[in-house]
Formats: sequence, C-alpha cells, structure tokens
Amino acid sequence: MDIKELAKWFISGAPEMCGNGQSGLMNALSIDDLVTEYWRGIDFCLAKDYPRLQVMKKFKKELRTQHIYIGEEVKLENETKAAFLFNCKVDFTANEYAVSRIYAKHNSLISIRASGHAFVMVDALDSSILDIECIEEAKVIINMYARSSVRSSVGQNIKTVYKNLETYDL
Repeated sequence: MDIKELAKWFISGAPEMCGNGQSGLMNALSIDDLVTEYWRGIDFCLAKDYPRLQVMKKFKKELRTQHIYIGEEVKLENETKAAFLFNCKVDFTANEYAVSRIYAKHNSLISIRASGHAFVMVDALDSSILDIECIEEAKVIINMYARSSVRSSVGQNIKTVYKNLETYDL
C-alpha cells in the first residue's frame, strides 16, 4: 500500500477527523509524515483510540523514532515530547532547564523525576499510573483524566488538575 492509499485508509477509519487532520494526512509523503500528523492531532487520536493498537503495532519502529512508545519499557532523559501507550513502563528524568510534554495512556506506568529548573506537563488518561518526584525548582503539572492516578508524589511544585472527564473534550 503506498502512502496516499494508506492516508485514505486512515481517513476512512475516522470520518469525524477535522479537515486539517484529513488534509495533513493526504499531503503526507512518507510514514514519518503520517506520524507527524499523529502528533498534530494527538488529542483526537488519544480521545478516539485512533488508530487502533493492531495498526499502530505495524508502525512501531517509525512511531518510536518520533517518541511514541507502544508497550515498551523505556528510560528517557530530557525528552521534549513523548507518548506512552498500551502498558508502557517508563523511567523519565527531566533535569536542568528541560521542558517536556508527556502523554500516558492504556495502563502505562510512568515514573517521573524532575529536578533543577525542569518543567514537565503530563496528560494522564485511562488507567495510567504516575509516580512523581519533583525537587529543587522543577515543576510538574498533571492533567488527570478518567481512571488515571498518581500513586506517589514527592515535592512541592507538583500541580494536579482533575478534569472529571473520560478523555479530552473535543
């Protein structure tokens, strides 16, 4: 299947996708371009569980190169953005002046250690579980959705926002 056919297939599976998302997919020239479009529409993709796990597993290598992890155990430091889907187990460190944006979904377990002047923003969806350690001048903001939880937190500069929604309000 060539890229254009693949893009059409993705669009046919999500007819409620916004026009910008559809046109972005149709303009893709490579698998990496399709993954870039996933990031542009990440709220929609996470809210709708789109594409499905079976499809995402086929592109696991390409997704990983753009910091989208599926069912993996990973250790990362100062990653700018990352999405952890389908039972990931993650040890994430942000230090110095790092700024990070993290998405956790599908029972992923994320341990975050922020230090220095780091800033970490987390969206925790489904039944994801977080362990947070925030020291020095670092800050962590967590947007909690559905059944996600913070199992442990250490530090003063942690702010938790309870959304009282199953997922994003699209």
